[in-house]
Amino acid sequence: MTHLYFPAVHQEDGFAETYLRSWEDFHDIVRRLLRDPDYIFRGQQDSRWLLESRLTRLVQGNKKWQRSAAEYLPSFRAALRGRLDDHLLASLSEDELLAIGQHFGMATPLLDWTASPYVALFFAFESPSDARGCPRAVWALHEAFVRAVSKETRKNAVHFVKPASGFNKRLVNQAGLFTKSPMFVDIQSWVQKYFENTDDAILIKVNIPSKGRLDCLRALNRMNINAASLFPDIDGAAHYCNMKIEIPNY
Repeated sequence: MTHLYFPAVHQEDGFAETYLRSWEDFHDIVRRLLRDPDYIFRGQQDSRWLLESRLTRLVQGNKKWQRSAAEYLPSFRAALRGRLDDHLLASLSEDELLAIGQHFGMATPLLDWTASPYVALFFAFESPSDARGCPRAVWALHEAFVRAVSKETRKNAVHFVKPASGFNKRLVNQAGLFTKSPMFVDIQSWVQKYFENTDDAILIKVNIPSKGRLDCLRALNRMNINAASLFPDIDGAAHYCNMKIEIPNY
């Protein structure tokens, strides 16, 4: 593998962080990162949020979770009876079952990523921010390097989940995939632990000011990156129409 250089304000232990003056500067980041096809991307509305799963946040400090963890997926599979075709339900792997749960709002150990930096940018800017002055964030994670180290960490590995089932059309349209990391460990902490003292940019955090949100979403819409294309269902159509109302000349 080649050395991963990225110009950053802060860089150590496999983690690099930079700050943009505006969302338009993101184009320069994309040109640089797309030289390496192994980066995947995630957009977050608030740059302060950790790269941790919804399940981790939900059960943090819950002592009962350890006793109920074994029932978590079997209970979900049982609850899906009558809601999915029996043959499809029986054929779903654990990861595919988790992906379906994630798709419909269930708290899972998965974290959503995409192969497209601009899809990640959409999710970073999709909603108005509640945190005035706080930047948004697009993260880039080098899949190949993480896979290589994960082979050696066993129980502490970060796994990449790419469901083969065509059930989840959103996943297909979003060029989506998931990471599944050890419970109660966020991705940044994991990277900085297992890539300690390396200068390689394994995980990159791009902080982007919220100013210009509507212009950003207009530009993405011209690229056909919008709620209608990313959510090919009734929810997506409704969300797209709401954004047309909110954003002039969308």
